[in-house]
Amino acid sequence: VTYQIEKPRSGVADFYRAEMPKRGWTLTDEGIGGGIFLVFTKDGKSVRVTVAGNSSDTSASVAITEE
Repeated sequence: VTYQIEKPRSGVADFYRAEMPKRGWTLTDEGIGGGIFLVFTKDGKSVRVTVAGNSSDTSASVAITEE
């Protein structure tokens, strides 16, 4: 799943850090590369949320993939 949002990437990453645990997911890895990445696990499944911002950091592109 990919989408664009009119929020800075740090705010989008903070949203996933707060909301995923409420749904039973555990944050197991995170880092910064070409964007912010977060890896969550639940019931033997793993998802990666990658958030990349534009040059002015006013919007973000989000990609959620199953690993």
